[in-house]
Amino acid sequence: MASNDCSSRSSTEDPDIHQVQEESFDSLEPEAPKAMVKTNLREDEVKVLEDALEAWKAANKNQRKGLQNAMKVRIKNIPANSTLKGHEWDKKKKGIKNWLYNHSHTCAQKALVKYSHKWNARSVIIKLRTKDIVAKFEKDGIPQGSSNMIKGYQKVVGSVIGNLTQEEWDAAAEDAVQWNKEQPPAEVQAE
Repeated sequence: MASNDCSSRSSTEDPDIHQVQEESFDSLEPEAPKAMVKTNLREDEVKVLEDALEAWKAANKNQRKGLQNAMKVRIKNIPANSTLKGHEWDKKKKGIKNWLYNHSHTCAQKALVKYSHKWNARSVIIKLRTKDIVAKFEKDGIPQGSSNMIKGYQKVVGSVIGNLTQEEWDAAAEDAVQWNKEQPPAEVQAE
């Protein structure tokens, strides 16, 4: 039996300490799975929250406050929580709120990058008639990329679109629908 002296306990030659170290590091048994998130909620409290989670997800903003209060009352009525002090109960309430908001997201996250372009008749016309637009600027002697070109771009695009017939406009609208369903033709994508 080891003595109660602190110096003998801190020694690495103590057989009790050595034995514990051997078992903890050389053990081949898998460790018990650890919780991913540290929470101050017990299993019985989480069970109460899981039971009401579907109603929480279906509720709107105004209804959620009432549901949350009802869940807090059910959790507070658990016998283990009858002795909680004020600051302990405040921590528990914060844990309940965090748990509900963390588990209520059911929608997949949207992609952060938009990989496609929404086409309309005007954007199809601009894409297909780019050469006409540039030719108008060259005819007026305005170089590409200049501030005058940037200032007058919408005016020139408006004049090109204004000179289109109804059939050309309808064809552009049909192209826009087609390009939105599939993709623009390869020659358009290559530009």
